[in-house]
Amino acid sequence: MNIPYSNRRQRMLSVVLPLVVVLPLLIAFASPVQANDKIVDLVESVIYRYEGESQVSQQTLTTCAYKIARRSIKCVSTPRNKTLQSVVKKYGEKLRDSKGFTLIVAPVSDNGISILQYDYQEPGKDTDQWLYLPEIGSVKRVASSDDAPKSGSLFGSEFSLEDLEKPKLERFQWQLIEKSPAKKASAADSIVIVAQTPNAEFARRTNYSKRKYWIDTDRLLILKTQYYGWNGELEKVSYNSDVEKIAGIWTARKMVMRNAQTKRISILTLDQIKYNLPVSDAMLEIRMLKDAVFQSSMLKSLNEAVGS
Repeated sequence: MNIPYSNRRQRMLSVVLPLVVVLPLLIAFASPVQANDKIVDLVESVIYRYEGESQVSQQTLTTCAYKIARRSIKCVSTPRNKTLQSVVKKYGEKLRDSKGFTLIVAPVSDNGISILQYDYQEPGKDTDQWLYLPEIGSVKRVASSDDAPKSGSLFGSEFSLEDLEKPKLERFQWQLIEKSPAKKASAADSIVIVAQTPNAEFARRTNYSKRKYWIDTDRLLILKTQYYGWNGELEKVSYNSDVEKIAGIWTARKMVMRNAQTKRISILTLDQIKYNLPVSDAMLEIRMLKDAVFQSSMLKSLNEAVGS
């Protein structure tokens, strides 16, 4: 059985974002036992690790209801598959600002739904997001308020809009929970578990009361994340796996988000990625969302460069 779509309002909030950049930043909760500048420095190094000056990728996003049997997770409904094309470009002296465009290319019924996202290092400057739905024919800016967080999911998946934003260091407290040895010889020498909790002035603008994430300190990758709601219950768990070095950059080819409350799971598979290709700034402007002819022309030239 296919997972049904919700109404138009929910579809407006269920969109596709520049996943490759932001998904490895997903983070979560634990009870803090230590906090110091070195932990903040580590988190900063993970958030802003080098990921090339640009990224051009194709991904498959799969979502289904699941059950756990014999310690394995299995879909119990027909998976819904979406093919996504994404372009990301970094800006600034240290490449800490980014602009990203993502388009659904399949299935045909969803083709043309797209999102533009700008992330900024500047303290206090929120992530900008604009989305376009062909059936409505207009661009909508997605924003949170001072009193409420963003709502909605990533195109009906278990990735929320908030999950896909780069976190602002100054909006959270960061504490070391523990250091645990790697279980595999091929992994990093140690995994550092770090807690993230929102500062009082930001608490009303986030969906999560606490988060905790497992950092591979050698490759500066987040391998696992837990998310806790304001009722204290575990809401979601995410994993980054199938890590390989591509063009000298550690890259997770598989990203999973499991929702413990809805019993649904979303899997993002990175099918292709190219780093450091020339990307025109024009590809990352609002025109790219609503001008189908311009969009097609831009993507055609880029796909030729990729060799697809």
